[in-house]
Amino acid sequence: MEKLADIEALDTMNEFIINWLNRDCFFESDKSYRYLFSYLMRTKKYEDISSYASNKFLPNSLYYAHPEALIRRNYESFLSVAKKTQNWSLFIYASELNRAINTTSSEEHHSQFLDNFELYFEAICLIYGVEKANALLYFNGEKNHSDSVTAQAFRILEKQGYSPKWEDVNGLFLGKVKQDDFKYYISFLNQKNDDFLAFLKKVIYHEDKTYLRIFLDEIFRLKGSDFLIYLHSKLTDIEKESTGLIINNLFERESCSARIPIRVETNVTLELLSLPLISENVDNDELDRFCSQLELYSDNDLNSLICFEKTITSDFIVHSWIKFFIRNLIIGKTCNGSSLEEGIIQSFALLADDMINFPRARYSSFLFDNRGLIDRSFEQALVHINSQLAWKTIFDIRRKIVFPILPTIENRFLNENNINFVIKAYDSFDEEDCDYYEHSQHSFKKAIYYAKVGDIEKAKLELKKAIHLTTSYTSRKDRNLAEVIEPLPSINNINPSFAKEYTKKLKYLTDAVMKHTEDGKDTRWLTIEWFEVFIKIDFEQATKYLINQMLTNGYFWKLDFMFVDLLQHSDNVEPSILNFLYKLSPTNIKDTYLNDFLEVIERLEKNDDKLAKASMVNLSARDWNDSYDTLSQKTVHKYNNIAHKLGLNLHLEESKEKSTGVHRSFGNEKLSIKLTTKLCKEDSLRSKLTPDLVDYLVSQEVLGNDNLNYLYFFFKEENNTELANEILLPLIRKRFPRGQEYFTNLRMLIQGITISDRDKVFLLVNNFVYSKDGWFSSFVDRESLLQAVMIDRDITQNCLASALYTFSKNMDYSSKTTANLIIAFEYVGFDEQTILSMYETGFDFIKSRLPDENEFEWESLNYIEISEMNDDERAITLLLSKANNLDSLVQREIICALSYLVKNYTNLLIKPLNWFFNNFHLFHHSTIASILELISIEIEQLKPLLLEIKPSIGKLIGVQNLYIHNVVESIFCELSNE
Repeated sequence: MEKLADIEALDTMNEFIINWLNRDCFFESDKSYRYLFSYLMRTKKYEDISSYASNKFLPNSLYYAHPEALIRRNYESFLSVAKKTQNWSLFIYASELNRAINTTSSEEHHSQFLDNFELYFEAICLIYGVEKANALLYFNGEKNHSDSVTAQAFRILEKQGYSPKWEDVNGLFLGKVKQDDFKYYISFLNQKNDDFLAFLKKVIYHEDKTYLRIFLDEIFRLKGSDFLIYLHSKLTDIEKESTGLIINNLFERESCSARIPIRVETNVTLELLSLPLISENVDNDELDRFCSQLELYSDNDLNSLICFEKTITSDFIVHSWIKFFIRNLIIGKTCNGSSLEEGIIQSFALLADDMINFPRARYSSFLFDNRGLIDRSFEQALVHINSQLAWKTIFDIRRKIVFPILPTIENRFLNENNINFVIKAYDSFDEEDCDYYEHSQHSFKKAIYYAKVGDIEKAKLELKKAIHLTTSYTSRKDRNLAEVIEPLPSINNINPSFAKEYTKKLKYLTDAVMKHTEDGKDTRWLTIEWFEVFIKIDFEQATKYLINQMLTNGYFWKLDFMFVDLLQHSDNVEPSILNFLYKLSPTNIKDTYLNDFLEVIERLEKNDDKLAKASMVNLSARDWNDSYDTLSQKTVHKYNNIAHKLGLNLHLEESKEKSTGVHRSFGNEKLSIKLTTKLCKEDSLRSKLTPDLVDYLVSQEVLGNDNLNYLYFFFKEENNTELANEILLPLIRKRFPRGQEYFTNLRMLIQGITISDRDKVFLLVNNFVYSKDGWFSSFVDRESLLQAVMIDRDITQNCLASALYTFSKNMDYSSKTTANLIIAFEYVGFDEQTILSMYETGFDFIKSRLPDENEFEWESLNYIEISEMNDDERAITLLLSKANNLDSLVQREIICALSYLVKNYTNLLIKPLNWFFNNFHLFHHSTIASILELISIEIEQLKPLLLEIKPSIGKLIGVQNLYIHNVVESIFCELSNE
């Protein structure tokens, strides 16, 4: 029909379809989500497509269960628009969207959404109904998701009373059924009215009894207890014996009164009760056997059990739990009715009291290693809790118990008397600094519970929040924040005020990463990397920030790295002051630290060799053999030279460099053969056909000089542009290149060959786009882009849009795409406003994935008045801020530094000490007393200084510390004699 229509009629038809698709919500309508962008592309309504490129695109897509394939199709539409309109900010958006999909929603990698799919789909069923939920799984009769995901949804629908089409996932049941899929297979057989008796007989004899337990669980869920009893009655005696106890345990676990009559051993042997020699690391099997004996005693000798419980002391968490377990057995045998409920509550209260003795109980290995046994004990206790008042009491003491009882309540005992308490418990979790992944699970569950109590609007809000948190910043290797940290120096070159503003904003995002993601080896350095950039962009503000952190959070381990980073950018500070500052990192054994400290000592030696020697002796006492951060030979050599120059008998062993010379031993091999191997090619590249040549070159791990030289002269001889493209483009787009040097060599080759300017630009741009370093960071060879721009800016931009489209469309996961593209644009001199817009787009997207509440305000740093200080005075103020670290080595070095400064640089102390006493309330009394003691000793030399800062010292008069009060009075008395 489209082929027969003229252009005007076709445009009219497309407009009609667009209007029709726009009638429904884009995300809610399957048709709109699938087809709208394609029709907008046909009519060149690029702005309309761009309007959907919001930070909520992925969460909204997942909320309506759109599969990854459709999400990626629309992602490619964003790329197409970016290419056609040369919208570089949209390329940045697409890059971050792709990263979010890969790290949170991709089946191929790890999908946090699919991890929580069952919670999500149950919430959908309860909020929107089972018909709507089932409709999300299909489009025009075709499944939207994989068989595995669809089967999860079917099981939820089945639990909600809806009968799904299990035959649609029969692909899971072809051949041997996986254990994870076995529960779905039972539902599939149930819908087919299969012979369950015959199937049960097969399962009984399966070597893995897990299949039998799954089968019985599912039959009980689908058919009920009567059908299970009927199946059991049709078994042989041997088969009955192997299944009866399992069925009865199932009935007990599900609080079902039915039981299979089984033979009970009448002659029970009771072992002598004695507490096993157990602490936290209890043997699971031993504890299980012990608990079985306790249950036998409760049935056969209750008095002995009561006496035994009284002998147990709560020395360990496991002992407290055993007492709890025994109490519940006793209560179950001696109480009934309301007294039974009261007894269980009292037992929980006693367990909570015991936990006071174990402040780190939540980290006990006992809780993790014996989770099944612990959960069973709670199930046996909570089955007796019925009234709302009793449940309220249980929830009041729940957090004191430490043991995880909430999952047990949710899975087994959720009812109208406790569901609101469960919701409140999850509300309290929102106030904790959990990972986003945990917060998302909490919101999923709250959505389900709100729906169950009929509060649908709150349920919808929680479900949207859960989806948002699911697509938030992940943990461990997700270093997305580096994408907006690293370009800041380039942004600073364009617009310093813009860079300062966003540097401050980044502080909140680094805090969010620390609070809500796993602070693992890959993400833990982001805060330090941010501070390194902060120093370069706004040194004064960075200094104020660090001083504040030293005063308010002095023991935070990252501050020591920030402190040393700041010192490395303090070249204008007097060497003696820098020397003391470096010594305030008394355990640092990193190469960069030692190298920079040695440079300070080298400068210091010219003015005060005594102080320089003291610092070298200080460094000699440290262990420099850290296997994780070995010293470079350059640093070791510098250390030894300075020690020798100062006349110190100090020496670090220098390891011998491995010889890199050519191995000259030819053995018995003929010299002619050896020379041929070393200098010649066995197979001439000239003899290869072009496809074979390309395959050969791509297969080479390193593109050596011999291959590069051959290509250079080959292209010179051939003088064929198409041939150059045919050979070089596969080399440029090689999937796993060997580091950045590979692309540097290719760039030099491209620049050296004779081809048209357009083709040279095309190859250089591709070389930039596909360039990677050793860590597979993208867009690293920005020199290629610069060379292309110097040839023709317009052609470069056209080629760049096409290359970025192709690269991004086929890109799996690549780091630094946002950061390095922005850095490259600034490097080659592209439009400044475009670059700022690109940065804003990347920042806003990443910020949307880091939701957090932060009370820090930059205005709170105004008390640190260092703008009127010179570099040396700021450095002394920084030294004073370190005083809140009460480590004896640090305290000693601060007093030594101040004593040195009193004798040599008294005037430099006026402003720092004035600030110190004005803010005395931020310091420990011992620090204040130490500094006052130093002042009283050196008072004769310090009288001019003290007269200037007397008003600030006078603020100490009201301090509730008699020693400080007396020293101040003594100082003022001395000054009054002037």
